[in-house]
Amino acid sequence: MLAIATSLWMLPRSWTLLRNATNILLAGVPASFDLARVRMQMLAFPGVRDVHDLHASAIAGDQTIVTAHVRVEPAQFTSAGGISALSEKVRTVSDSIHLTIQVEPSNEPCPEEIEERPDGQPSDEPQH
Repeated sequence: MLAIATSLWMLPRSWTLLRNATNILLAGVPASFDLARVRMQMLAFPGVRDVHDLHASAIAGDQTIVTAHVRVEPAQFTSAGGISALSEKVRTVSDSIHLTIQVEPSNEPCPEEIEERPDGQPSDEPQH
């Protein structure tokens, strides 16, 4: 009888542990993480014109890795201090974020969106 009671007590805890471990292994966004809020924090920063390729995934139970491409106005975003300030603003969402930002000038296409033509020259058409 005690073994059955112990098993029933362990079942919901095992399910939660299995669900969290699967989310981490599949690089899923943590349930409590607000990715839309991260995007809004970045877009509200002076000089930021666009945020794309924004991804978040759990790397541990309480740590989240966030990567983003941020298109900025070069005249307003010229120093490394701008990147640090943007990082600090994003970290107000959560202090357990490992953040990687790829900064792109707003007057140039994203390098990952450029498709090469057969002659080796870049095409203006985005990849699909």
